[in-house]
Formats: sequence, C-alpha cells, structure tokens
Amino acid sequence: MESLQKGASYPAATDGDVRAQEIPVPPLAEQQRNVGLLDEAFKGLATAKANAEKNLQNAHALFESHVQSVFTQGSQSAAGGRGPGWVEKSLGETCEMYQPKTIGTKDLGPDGPYPVFGANGVIGRYDKFNHEEPQLLVTCRGATCGSVNISEPNSWITGNAMVVRPEDCSASGYSLKTDAVFFSMMAAVIP
Repeated sequence: MESLQKGASYPAATDGDVRAQEIPVPPLAEQQRNVGLLDEAFKGLATAKANAEKNLQNAHALFESHVQSVFTQGSQSAAGGRGPGWVEKSLGETCEMYQPKTIGTKDLGPDGPYPVFGANGVIGRYDKFNHEEPQLLVTCRGATCGSVNISEPNSWITGNAMVVRPEDCSASGYSLKTDAVFFSMMAAVIP
C-alpha cells in the first residue's frame, strides 16, 4: 500500500488503487477445514472451562465439609471437648483486640502518604499512621460485620475495624494470612 501513496504533504492511495488490490484467499474447502478446526478448539476450551469450574466447586465443597467436620463434629472426648488436645477458649482469651481511634472523613485526603483502613479496606489517605506493622482486621460495624482484612504497613486503622492480635505472635508458623483464612472460615462456620 505504501508504494501506491501519492502526494508529499499528505500521502494517500486512491480508492481505485485500493479496490484494485488482490488479496489471496484460500480455497473454500481450506476455509471450511479451518473453521472446523476452530470449532473443535472452541468446543475443547468450553469443556475445559466447565471442568475447571466444576473442579473448583468440588474443591470448595470438600474444604467446607472438612472445616465443618473439624469444628462441629470432631472426635468427642469424655470431657465433652473436641478430642485429645482440644481446648475451648474465647477469642478474647487468645487475642488482644481493640478498636483504634477513628478520624473524620474531613481529615482524609487523596494525597496523604499513608493508607487509612476502615471497615472494608482502604477508605482514603492520611498524613499520619497509627500502626507500623500489618494488622489482622475484623469489620465490627455495618453490613459487612465479620469480614476479615489485613492492613498494609504504616497504616491508619479506624475504629470501624477491630484489630485482632494473637497473644503469641512469636509462635512458630504464625502468619497474618493464615489467621485471616482462619477467621474467614470461622465466620462461615459459626452461626
């Protein structure tokens, strides 16, 4: 097409030159064969997608079933517990929990250096932070009460989110992500 262009300031090809160009087209039988191959490929992709979705549903169901059996059935001991080694404690006995000071929305701005975490995650930015380390947060107000989040380092956490700190954070294997999964599972299991 570049060889057909004429003109120095605004090079262009004429409509007639463009219409006269020959474009190679495979024979109809080859086109039909290609369409058949594409149809088969799309069928295979649809089947694979359906199988993947079904496998994901099965994995969720298996996980939920296991969580239910661990926390609701378990092997009952003679003392009424969940089996050898199980001890029942309240969340307050195992974790430090508190609600930080809430700041007003008028104090928030889009340009502050630190993220502000409210009930559902980041709600704005602020020029100060009240937590240096990431924290496990449980929403304690509104329709999403019980939702679990993890704050970022150097964040301001408002009183709409409860900070939950396990008493022994130095225990081997302690992880905010593990605790977040645990609290999310408990919210789903406990009525």
